[in-house]
Amino acid sequence: MKKRTIRKVVTHSKMHLDEYFALWLLTRFGGHLFEGIEDAKVVFYNGDGEIPTGDDVVAIGIGGGVFDEHAVGGREGKPGE
Repeated sequence: MKKRTIRKVVTHSKMHLDEYFALWLLTRFGGHLFEGIEDAKVVFYNGDGEIPTGDDVVAIGIGGGVFDEHAVGGREGKPGE
C-alpha cells in the first residue's frame, strides 16, 4: 500500500464498535502508511450527498474501500455482513 497523507477520515454516523476500533487502530498504529491520520478530522456521513473521497481521505465502514466490510459494487461483503 502506497504511503498517503491523510487530512480527513469519513465514516457513517452512529458508528459501530468495528468502526471505532478501526479508527483507533489507524490513528494509533497506521501513521507509517497514512501520514497525518492521527491529526485528521473525523467526518460523519449521514447518507446525504456524496461520500467525501480523495487521496487525503480514508473511509471506514462506507464507500466500498479497503476498510468497508459491506458488499458494494459487485464486490462480496465479509461473511456475516
